[in-house]
Amino acid sequence: VTVTSNHAEARTAPKVNPYNSENDWGLMIQRQVAQRCEDKGWDVTFIRPGFNEDTAVVDTVDGTRIAFNHGHHSSSPATVKTWVTGQIVGRRPGWDADIWVMSHYHHAYHFPVGGGTTVFGTPALDGGSEWVARKKGESYPAGALAFTVDNGKWSNYTLL
Repeated sequence: VTVTSNHAEARTAPKVNPYNSENDWGLMIQRQVAQRCEDKGWDVTFIRPGFNEDTAVVDTVDGTRIAFNHGHHSSSPATVKTWVTGQIVGRRPGWDADIWVMSHYHHAYHFPVGGGTTVFGTPALDGGSEWVARKKGESYPAGALAFTVDNGKWSNYTLL
């Protein structure tokens, strides 16, 4: 799964992306990896948002629907729940997901959003962000988020 992010979008100035969401280095890298896998005959599925969208949706074999979005369109960690709720109310991609996974704020969190949906925030895989430390005065430990799903429900939440 690859989604657009503020880290990889093509910009003409700080925070100015006059292009559509397809102009994202992360999506370009995914296209290149997908082409190499196809060239080798490997059966690999690559998931990405629809054209000019930022949320990718995966339906697991057990029927759980998971939405992936970087989360950079929410204005702060405190507004993530409001932003996701707006996506659900507006029936944007992922509106009917059981689980949302986001990563923009570089730390682990999770909370419910009405109707049984849970939002997970993931830690960064790297050793932290000097930019975040300078801006906020704090940093977060690196890690990876893992959980299992079964028929729209999650369990075994683990930080690795």
